[in-house]
Amino acid sequence: MKLLGIAQRTRRTMVQNLFFSALYNTLALGLVIVMAIPPLIAVLAMAASSLTVTLNAARLAWAEPD
Repeated sequence: MKLLGIAQRTRRTMVQNLFFSALYNTLALGLVIVMAIPPLIAVLAMAASSLTVTLNAARLAWAEPD
C-alpha cells in the first residue's frame, strides 16, 4: 500500500504542475500579446513557473511516508 500512496502523490503533483505551468504561461503570453505587460515580465513569469514546478515536485522527496 505504501507504493500506491507514493504513486497517488506523484500523479497529483504532476497534475498540479501541469495546471500551474499552463496557467502561468498562458496568462503571461496572453498579456504580452495584448501588450499589457512587457516581454521581460512574461519571461520572469515563465521562470517563476519553472521554479514552482521544481519546488512542487521536490515536495515529494520531503513528504513523510504514509
